[in-house]
Amino acid sequence: MLRQAAEWMIGERSFDELKFHGNTKWTAPSLIFLAVLWVWSDHDTLTGAFAQARDLALNLVGSVAVTTYQGLSNALVRALSSMPLSTRGSWTSASTGC
Repeated sequence: MLRQAAEWMIGERSFDELKFHGNTKWTAPSLIFLAVLWVWSDHDTLTGAFAQARDLALNLVGSVAVTTYQGLSNALVRALSSMPLSTRGSWTSASTGC
């Protein structure tokens, strides 16, 4: 069931209007999927949680948006800065619990 949800999410076209730099290799749905797996991890370090998320994404869908924790962090910053201000405000408020 998780595999089906992952495949649906990565195939989702809700973020098609977001424009990223020309050499960006990840898609918004694949980045979001990896970030969700990362925050769901019960590992006690950020990089350990990322390694778990990366491995799970590879097992579930056969690919991963980025391959390193630093890559994930940078990609999340770039993705957030590419969102329209109206959307960005609701995402940052939700992520900080405000």
